[in-house]
Amino acid sequence: MKKVLSLMLCLLLTLTITTPSFAADNKIQEITSTDGITADMPDIIPDEYTQDSKFGLFSIKDYKFLQVQAFRQDDPIWGSDIMRTEGATIERKGCALTCVTMIAKYYGLATNPRIFNIDMGKSACPLLWYDVGEKAGYGYIEGPELFDSSITEKEFAKYAVNAIHNNKPIMLAYWKTKSDGTRYTHYVLVTGYYDKDKETLDNFLAIDPYGGKTRNLKDIVGSRSIYRAVVYSRGEKNQ
Repeated sequence: MKKVLSLMLCLLLTLTITTPSFAADNKIQEITSTDGITADMPDIIPDEYTQDSKFGLFSIKDYKFLQVQAFRQDDPIWGSDIMRTEGATIERKGCALTCVTMIAKYYGLATNPRIFNIDMGKSACPLLWYDVGEKAGYGYIEGPELFDSSITEKEFAKYAVNAIHNNKPIMLAYWKTKSDGTRYTHYVLVTGYYDKDKETLDNFLAIDPYGGKTRNLKDIVGSRSIYRAVVYSRGEKNQ
C-alpha cells in the first residue's frame, strides 16, 4: 500500500512540475523589443476564444499575430521633434507617421519615428501617403496598396484579415472629439486577429501609437466611427 501511495505522490508531483501555468484571467506574457520599447502581447483573450480544462489551458481558433515592434509617438526620445510642414510635434500629431514607421520597421527597414520624420521632410505632417516609399522607404516599403476613406466595420474586417493573413499590418483611423467639440482622426496599427471569419472590431488586436500598447481594437475605438484603412506593401528589398 505504501508503494502505491508513493507512486501516486510521485505522479502528482511530476504533473505539477511539468504542467504549464496560466493565470486565471488568461493573460499572455509580455515580450520586450529592442531600443528600450515594450511591445505587449494582448492582455486578455476574450471568453469566447478560451477553452477550460483541468490544466487551465486555452485555445484560439485561426489566431494570427504579427510580431511588430511597437513605437510610441509620445516617447521622450522623439516626442518633441517637429514635423514639417505643419510644425506639430510627433507626440501631438504623429500617430500616422508612427504607425507607418512601425510598418517599415516590420518590413526590415532600420528606422524609428525620429529617423522616419527626418526622411519624410515636408511630407511628414500632414503625412503625404504616396511619398512614403520614395522619401523614407529605401526599397523596404511601397504603396499604399489600399487607401479607403469610406469603410464599414465589416469591410474593414475583411481588409484586415486579408492583410494580416498576408503578413501586412493595416492602419485604421477613427474619429475622436476634443472637449471643445472639434473632431480629429487618430491612427492605430492593427496587427492580429482571433478568428478569420469574424467581422467585428473586437476580433482584432492593435498597437496604439500613443502609449505603444497592444490592445483589443474595440477597446481602443469604442463606439466611435471608423474612417480610413491603409495598407502598405513590402518593397523590392523585402519581397
